[in-house]
Amino acid sequence: MWSEFWDWLAKLSPGSAGFVGTLTGSTLGLIAILIGALFNARLNRERDDAIREADRIATASALYAELSGVHRAFVENAENLAQRPPDPDGGFMIPGPSVKIFPELISKLGLLRSDTIISVMTAY
Repeated sequence: MWSEFWDWLAKLSPGSAGFVGTLTGSTLGLIAILIGALFNARLNRERDDAIREADRIATASALYAELSGVHRAFVENAENLAQRPPDPDGGFMIPGPSVKIFPELISKLGLLRSDTIISVMTAY
């Protein structure tokens, strides 16, 4: 088979042989570019997945820290109320606005698992 191809190529005129060479080179170049593009796309996907995973961990950590602070404030208030004598006009100390992180992270809630999102929304 290959000997027939080389015989055919040898019998071509110089212009035709140049065309076949150009066509072959162009085809190999196109294949190389496509392989490079596919490899680059794979690398970009892996990088984007790593960035998304880091964002997911950062979002979960920030929400956990904020909810821990809110929980601590409620526990301290409950302990303070338990230690004070009953006061008919007494009130409950409410901490200042302690929910500051959640509004900033609403756009990133989709990074979390659905059961985690439900738990976070229930807590807030």
